[in-house]
Amino acid sequence: MVQAKFARVDGRLIHGQVATGWSNSVGINNIYIVDNPTANDDFMKMIYTNLQNTYSFGIKIYTVDEVVKEWNDNQFGSDKVMLLFKDVNHAYETRNAGVPFDLLNLGGSPKTPDNKFVADSVALTEDEFNKLNSLASEHNMDIFFQTMPSASKKKLNEVKY
Repeated sequence: MVQAKFARVDGRLIHGQVATGWSNSVGINNIYIVDNPTANDDFMKMIYTNLQNTYSFGIKIYTVDEVVKEWNDNQFGSDKVMLLFKDVNHAYETRNAGVPFDLLNLGGSPKTPDNKFVADSVALTEDEFNKLNSLASEHNMDIFFQTMPSASKKKLNEVKY
C-alpha cells in the first residue's frame, strides 16, 4: 500500500534538523505539515511555504480534515511524503481518520506545566503517551524517539510515563 514515507512529531515543525537530516535520510520530495492552527493561520502558512524555496522539497500545509481528503482523493499522488505534526494529537487524529503510516518518530516536544520528559527532547502528557500506545497496538505502528538519524533511537516500549 502507498503511504507516507515518514511521519514525525516535532513542536518546532520545520527547522534545520528536519530540513536536512530527516528529509535526506528518508527520501521525500514533500513535507505535509498537518496542524490545524497552522493551516488556519495565513501568515504562518506563508512563512512555511516560503521555506520551500530554500530546500529541495515542497511544503504543503493541511488541517487534519484536509490531509485526510488529500489521501482519500489521490493517495498523495506522486508526492513522497513526510507527515509532520506539531503534536501527538494531530498524528493520532490523522492515523485514526485513515491516513496510513506505519512508523512515527518523535523528535521534539516542549516541556509545559502539564507534561513531563519521557525521552530526550520529548515531553508528553499522560493522554499523549496513552495515545501513542494506542497507535502502536491498534495499527501495529513502530513508534520511536530520535532527534536525528545519527542519534540514538529509543522505542516506545523502552520509555515509561
